[in-house]
Amino acid sequence: MLLAVYLCGWLLAPASAQPRALVFDHLTVEDGLSQSTVTSVAQDAEGFIWLGTDDGVNRYDGHTFTVFRHAAADSTSLPHSSVEDVLVDAGGRVWVATFGGGLARFEPDTQTFRSFVPDTAGAARRVVALHEGADGAIWLGTDGAGLFRFDPGTETFRSYAALGFAVVHSIAADADGGVWFGTTRGLVRLDTRTGADRAWHLTPDSVVTAVAVDPGGEVWAGTSAGLVRFSPATGAVTSYPFDAADPAKLPVGGVSDILPRADGTLWVGSDRGGLSVLDPASGAVSPVGQRPEFAYGLIPARLRTLFEDESGLLWVGTWGNGVAKQRAAPFGALIHQPEALPSASPPADVGAFGEDAE
Repeated sequence: MLLAVYLCGWLLAPASAQPRALVFDHLTVEDGLSQSTVTSVAQDAEGFIWLGTDDGVNRYDGHTFTVFRHAAADSTSLPHSSVEDVLVDAGGRVWVATFGGGLARFEPDTQTFRSFVPDTAGAARRVVALHEGADGAIWLGTDGAGLFRFDPGTETFRSYAALGFAVVHSIAADADGGVWFGTTRGLVRLDTRTGADRAWHLTPDSVVTAVAVDPGGEVWAGTSAGLVRFSPATGAVTSYPFDAADPAKLPVGGVSDILPRADGTLWVGSDRGGLSVLDPASGAVSPVGQRPEFAYGLIPARLRTLFEDESGLLWVGTWGNGVAKQRAAPFGALIHQPEALPSASPPADVGAFGEDAE
């Protein structure tokens, strides 16, 4: 099959050129998104994408948004419109962390929400992170009241304020019954079987803004200075500092989210702008998108959250620029590279291209 396409100096970037030239579609308030800062992304069992924003939670069906907000006169509405995190548990239930209204669970039969508040104190209502434990419990990180564990069966909370940290930015779990927290006190591990905890101060200011555990059990912590790899088995710490002048390093600090992916790479988002891919085996760093010559590249923006959907596509939530959704593109991307074309007969007009057996 021969396809007649006039490209005028454009080349198809092969799949091997990724992740430097991913194709993204951008969804903003002009498309129906309730607000331009996307704090979290999740996908439910029916395939709907849920996006937390500073003005409600949005359910996206691939074409349109359904927005759920707080309504003062409706106790079954979202308890607060400022959404910090969204979690879909193993049973398919959608949980929403709100900054001011505590925890909420979506009730699909009635299209309403049921609210759960850890404590009457204001700080306990400021929930900023959620994670489901191996036993089905929901772990909540708050801004000011520390850590809570919620048992969905008994609908009761347990406070871990005695651990001594008030702010929990991020939560992850390992395969050995440990729950890891990124806090203002550093990186903290809680053994859920014994209740023992331990903290590691990875940076001078001890603040860990993001945490993830990869399939190999390595723990990754995001800080203002870059990325840190912690090996629980040996206690070894490896730092990946940012350096905008060195293309082999992370371009910017201020790590906002960390996403281990199925291919073994680690995707790192920064709230100062920029998305990078780290190969843990080699230590190589590759920047993603934000190419001014590429119309469907990642919009330069402060990144808030990263999510991989069930089809393996990447979603990138930003501060003030909506959400970027990776497009499934078999060729990767069209990139303007006139210098790569033969110069014998300018102008370099490409009149057609063909499809091979692969």
